[in-house]
Amino acid sequence: MENTPKIGILYPLHSAEDDYPRLAAALKPPVQVQVVHTDSPNLHRIDASLVTGSREYLLPGAKELRSHNVVVCLWACTSASFAFGVEGARRQAQHLVDALGIMVPNIWARS
Repeated sequence: MENTPKIGILYPLHSAEDDYPRLAAALKPPVQVQVVHTDSPNLHRIDASLVTGSREYLLPGAKELRSHNVVVCLWACTSASFAFGVEGARRQAQHLVDALGIMVPNIWARS
């Protein structure tokens, strides 16, 4: 598995941790998944989602992912991207690209 690509996932708080490794095991060719949990004051309030998706909350997780040599990073928090809107989601992705120097796909950014 040394040459297997590694996908990094930034995920706020803790939930569905077993979903990502299960998905990775189903993919062909195989990939590894590294999940890094980011902080969040509350995922169910708009004002808190703005904090969750802020640069200050994303970058510590990106820093941790960097040490795992991932080839792509996914930011897995719909509420914190919806709260920022399309332009805000683009900024989130760009902050992660700048921090990691790798691809950070963003569905919102394609809108």
